[in-house]
Amino acid sequence: MPWYFFHLHTGDRRANPDKRGQNLPDADAAREMAQRIARRLLEWNLEPVPWLDYQVQVTDEAGAIVSELPLSEVIDHIAGESAGVEAEVNVSPRAIKRSIAPRLIPVKTCEK
Repeated sequence: MPWYFFHLHTGDRRANPDKRGQNLPDADAAREMAQRIARRLLEWNLEPVPWLDYQVQVTDEAGAIVSELPLSEVIDHIAGESAGVEAEVNVSPRAIKRSIAPRLIPVKTCEK
C-alpha cells in the first residue's frame, strides 16, 4: 500500500507538514482521510484559527499533490448535508460560516 501525507496549508505556506504519513490503499482512501481530517479540525473549533483560510493538501510518497481540500468547501458540504434541518431552523451556509469563523484561532507556522 502507498504512503500518503496530509499537510495543513494556509495561503501558499505549509502551516503543518505531515512527516509521518499514512499507509492507505489508494488515492480515494487518501481523499476520504483528508475529509475526515478537515471535519475534525472544524469540530475541534480551536479559537481563533481562521480555518476557512486553510486547506488539507494530500501528497504521495514522491511528493506529488494528490488532492487539495479547502476547509471552506467542507463547511459548505456540512451545510448542504443539514439542508433538511436548515429549513426547520432557517440557517444558511453563510450564516454557519459567520458563526464558526469568529471562534477559530490561527495555528503558529514554522518557517525554515
